[in-house]
Amino acid sequence: MTNKTQKDREAYDLQLVCLAALADIMPLKDENRIFVRQGLQSFNTGNIRLGIKELFGRLGLIGKSISSTDLSWNVIPLLNAAGRLGKPEIAAQLLLEENPSKRDELANIIIQLNKDRKQLGNDAWNYSEKAAYESLERYNNKLVMVADERINRGVTGIVANKLAQYFKVPAMVITFIENGNAIGSIRSVRGYDVTGLLDQMSELFINYGGHN
Repeated sequence: MTNKTQKDREAYDLQLVCLAALADIMPLKDENRIFVRQGLQSFNTGNIRLGIKELFGRLGLIGKSISSTDLSWNVIPLLNAAGRLGKPEIAAQLLLEENPSKRDELANIIIQLNKDRKQLGNDAWNYSEKAAYESLERYNNKLVMVADERINRGVTGIVANKLAQYFKVPAMVITFIENGNAIGSIRSVRGYDVTGLLDQMSELFINYGGHN
């Protein structure tokens, strides 16, 4: 983007800020609301940041009025897929690459990674459903917990969210990595503070975190 004007660079940066706010599910109020609104206006000028433009093209969004829903449900999952499958550098490279043919190649890789992520999520649900019902009974209909080493670590959050929405209780999904360590995700419903729950068991964790 070396030939772009300062105004173009600011517009492209604003588009990234808009994507970041939506990707992190930030409350759309105060400055976040302004950033997202201005970012959407920037997208809708048609002057779309390179890298993002390639994804828009594959999603059939070029020339259409872009909404926060389009970004949240179509564009952001593509960028997230690279990170979920342990290859965040591919998404970063797509946003920085100036060679058009290389951007096309990277965009195609990201599309495939997202397909792989969806398949891993479907597989994980198949592994989880029976265990989830059993755990719901075991925890007096207050919690769902699934632990299965076949679940890819990149989709534990997706599966936990799906379980929480399906059973209407907090859901925890755990898979196992080397040396007997476990990694997982927990998702809440109805405003229950799962971070506070984890704080009570902090001695069990190497590290943990999250946000409302």
